[in-house]
Amino acid sequence: MEWRNAKVIEYNNDPAKWNNYEMFVQELKETWGPVDEPGMVLHRLTYKKLTKVPINSYIAQVDQDLSLAGIKEDSIKRNLILLGLLTSMKAKL
Repeated sequence: MEWRNAKVIEYNNDPAKWNNYEMFVQELKETWGPVDEPGMVLHRLTYKKLTKVPINSYIAQVDQDLSLAGIKEDSIKRNLILLGLLTSMKAKL
């Protein structure tokens, strides 16, 4: 929170900084470190729900996310796929 407030004050004092997005992103990465892509994908998998998407599209999306997260174990794949299915669909399985 302190970092954010300091940056808001800094950017309010020097509005030209807002025009350089690459510099902002670089400063953000230097402060907080690189993005954990597999971690982000795993988070998305945990909260992804099948809503208004055909089942085959949902499976394809989850399969792609599983690959990006580096998940290879079938039991974990199965659990993450089932996690996003609606209760009515799970009952049919």
